[in-house]
Amino acid sequence: MSYCIISGAGEIPFEIGNSIINELQERVFFIIIEGVNYDKKLEKFDHIILPIGKISKAMQEMRKRNVKKIIFVGGIKMPNLSNVKPDLQGSILLTKILLKKQKGDNAILSEVGNFFESNGFEIIGADEILKQKNQNEDILYTQNLDQSIFEDIKLGINILNIISEFDIGQAIVVANSRIIGIEGIEGTDELIKRCGKYYKTGDAKMILIKMPKILQNLKFDMPTIGANTISLMHEKNFQCLAISNEKTLFTNKNSINNAIKKTKLSVFNID
Repeated sequence: MSYCIISGAGEIPFEIGNSIINELQERVFFIIIEGVNYDKKLEKFDHIILPIGKISKAMQEMRKRNVKKIIFVGGIKMPNLSNVKPDLQGSILLTKILLKKQKGDNAILSEVGNFFESNGFEIIGADEILKQKNQNEDILYTQNLDQSIFEDIKLGINILNIISEFDIGQAIVVANSRIIGIEGIEGTDELIKRCGKYYKTGDAKMILIKMPKILQNLKFDMPTIGANTISLMHEKNFQCLAISNEKTLFTNKNSINNAIKKTKLSVFNID
């Protein structure tokens, strides 16, 4: 049996590919989405690069390699659908997506998953692979927090839950009981950079809260944290990161913990 990773940008796809080979002792095949800034190390794996919309070609290549399970992972910006040039199966899927377009990204991603599963493939979450590797490691969570920080975390969680209805981002920045920024299409790192311009060291206790939207399909879009996020938060004078331990994808817990120790950033488990 083979796994197929349909890959966007970031370091997670490479780590998952290595885990499938080394921990699961299975074969892995990558379909890299054309136009994304993918990790060049992926080219060491069996792979092809395909434009969005070439679904017939993708399924042909997967069946050739006896792929049974598909993992969607890595950053992919939603394209302008009018610019997509689909093949036959891509046209069928695109029609289904257009019917769901007004319902947001989560509905679209679920439709994509349903389409592949109706064609005989199983969709699994990236966390199912990484937990094989990281199951004996724990993130260094802060045991006690200042009450004002705790209150700001609760505020951020409440706001994220409210805006979930509108399928808006997974992250929010709070400082001194004020909403400083909400994640948009730019992603978490750009949110951190944007909000980091407002406060210098000691001016405020900036907190990043990152968690899934209510009813979010975690097989496609699980919140992700890596050591680079920890380092960037430290660089931009953040004091605390609040995440869901059970619903967060960690790129490499050992490197994350080393970054936490180095930066002394507080990390809180909202579960």
